[in-house]
Parts: sequence; C-alpha cells; structure tokens
Amino acid sequence: MYEIRRAIWFIKPAYDFQPCDDNLSRQLEDGYRKFSPWKGVDQASQKRWALFGPYMNHLVLYVNSSEAWLQTDGMQGKLARAVNMVIVMFLSDY
Repeated sequence: MYEIRRAIWFIKPAYDFQPCDDNLSRQLEDGYRKFSPWKGVDQASQKRWALFGPYMNHLVLYVNSSEAWLQTDGMQGKLARAVNMVIVMFLSDY
C-alpha cells in the first residue's frame, strides 16, 4: 500500500517531502505568480516574498522555476540570505 499526498507546494523538513498547509501554499503560489521565476534568475534579490499570518517573520526566496527557500527574517535568516545570494549569483554565471 502506498501513501498518496496531493499538494502544490511541499517542504522538506528532514528526509521526505511534506505538503505545505493551505495558508502557506496559497502565499507561496501568490509570490510564484508575481515574480515568474520560470523566466530566469535575473535580479534574484528582488524575488523575495514576505509571508503573513502564522508565517509573519518568514520570507520566501524564489531561486529558480522549481525551488523556493523559506527563511526567517531574523539575523540568522538575513545572514543565510546573503550567503544564498552569493551562491545563486555564482551559479548563474555558469
């Protein structure tokens, strides 16, 4: 028997993918449609989407057409975003 999970967006907290709850999924999809990351990763720093409700202190960084990173808006999240931006810009050059 197999477990079937249907969702638009998934998170990977450990080793397997889990569907996002409806609120988070809707906010991720809104940002995805606004920034159109499938058109490329130019100006990746502007493809950040602030979340609301229970995810108030989180941002989403749309890295490419199939990946988005959920980050906190605290000091640790800001440092992680800076490192991620360097990585994304480095990888986009190749």
